[in-house]
Amino acid sequence: MGSASLPIFFPQIRFLTNDAWPVIRGIADNNGFPILLMNEYGKGKLFVLTIPANFTDLYQMPEPALNAIRSYVMGDFPVRIEAPAKVSLFAYDNGSFIIESFRDEPAAVTLLVAQGSSVTNLVTGERLTEATGGQPPQDANARHGSGFKVEVQPHSYMVFTVK
Repeated sequence: MGSASLPIFFPQIRFLTNDAWPVIRGIADNNGFPILLMNEYGKGKLFVLTIPANFTDLYQMPEPALNAIRSYVMGDFPVRIEAPAKVSLFAYDNGSFIIESFRDEPAAVTLLVAQGSSVTNLVTGERLTEATGGQPPQDANARHGSGFKVEVQPHSYMVFTVK
């Protein structure tokens, strides 16, 4: 899934059950350590996200790991992003959402929405064109089937609506 540029130290979560699944694992010296645990509980799912000893190390995690965490944690959202660290999603219940970058360089972001949905930039009025070619988004659930690529400038934001 990729590796961090520097070591990231996570507390070791011990779970004495075989019905919890480490859906995202860190690897060190051929040992796997759970970063995101999942367990079915009643009619729902329980997730346990392990936070690094230095919580700002979350910004050092590889983009594929961050995207996997987003796909599980935001599974029911009408929109989700695939992006590097320091790019945030603010979603609202009226179909609008904001992508904000806290990075020092431009960030390539893929907006994932339900298949057949349209995405419009609310500032410019531009209707985005669905990204084509390549592989479909790697999604933990089938809810997000359409991808739209945008570039967010450093320390700025973009406002969209999905229909």
